[in-house]
Amino acid sequence: MSSAPTVSIALATYNGARFLQEQLQSLSAQTFLPIELVVGDDGSTDGTLEILHAFAADAPFPVRIEQNSSRLNYADNFLKTALRCEGKYVAFCDQDDIWLPEKLERCVAQMEIHNLDLCAHNATLVDASLNKIGDLIHRPKPILQPPMTLEPWGNFYGFATVFRRDLLDLIPIQDRPDDNIDFNQKLAHDRWVYFLATTFGRTLPLADPLVLYRQHGQNWVGAQDGVTIADVQERFRDNSAKLLKHSEICAHRSMILRRLAARSEGQVHSTARRAADYWSRLEKFYHLRWTAAAAPLLRHRLFAIVSLLKRGAYAPFAKGGLTTRALIKDILVALSAVVRTEDSAVLATK
Repeated sequence: MSSAPTVSIALATYNGARFLQEQLQSLSAQTFLPIELVVGDDGSTDGTLEILHAFAADAPFPVRIEQNSSRLNYADNFLKTALRCEGKYVAFCDQDDIWLPEKLERCVAQMEIHNLDLCAHNATLVDASLNKIGDLIHRPKPILQPPMTLEPWGNFYGFATVFRRDLLDLIPIQDRPDDNIDFNQKLAHDRWVYFLATTFGRTLPLADPLVLYRQHGQNWVGAQDGVTIADVQERFRDNSAKLLKHSEICAHRSMILRRLAARSEGQVHSTARRAADYWSRLEKFYHLRWTAAAAPLLRHRLFAIVSLLKRGAYAPFAKGGLTTRALIKDILVALSAVVRTEDSAVLATK
């Protein structure tokens, strides 16, 4: 007879007194209660700790609070807090949102039914006073995803995910590569879990909004307000340095997966080897894309794009490619280099 599933909540706090009480109340109102709330406080100097200890005295589940001896910042704080969790599943929790009562029940049920490594959901965007201002949609439809079929650089926001705790035991968190968005930081906690879950297991994004995601101007990470013309122009400028950095990150991911394969066996071993090959292949794709953006001559840039086409670089994600969207971007970047060169030549003659 199998035991009932258990879930822990990993809450990272830092000077969150303004909204923390409402979030804690929404945790205690869950229709499927966690076995524990594990808190990592990153040096709060407001009333955060007092609120946490008062809540712990009457909470319907155990509350374990740890104060970091030095600032970890949000990604390491979340991951180290999650590593202290004892449930089969872990749910990341921001300090300033509101969880709908059925969040854990819905996610854990899907985890059990489909044997998932990660379940995500959508959210409702609200302002500081909880007035609706929009929607955060990860996926419009709930489609079960096998390993290595989602976007390699994709993500589900941490507050909207429940994942298997044992994912974090596969690779030490200090070995994670640089973040693919902020190159000056190690990979963010939710992107790290996305990488592990989409590599080793099945994921399912639910269409239902199960959290009120509060936007108040002081979020660690906020929802985007939309895409501006400047954003579009930036995407098609010469981004050769970014492409080269992504090639390096791919190589790092392949390396840590090969290390895992070397010390493991069975399904983990075979999956890690296959995933290492996948990221090694992407490394070559991104190096060629860098050539397509940085080569001084147009014919060299176009030759790189043709090589990418022949290697299947622009196939769908589910087939190990980067989709035709990357092809369009590479062509535009290659051609924009011609425009920049011509503009420079004109300026030089003035």
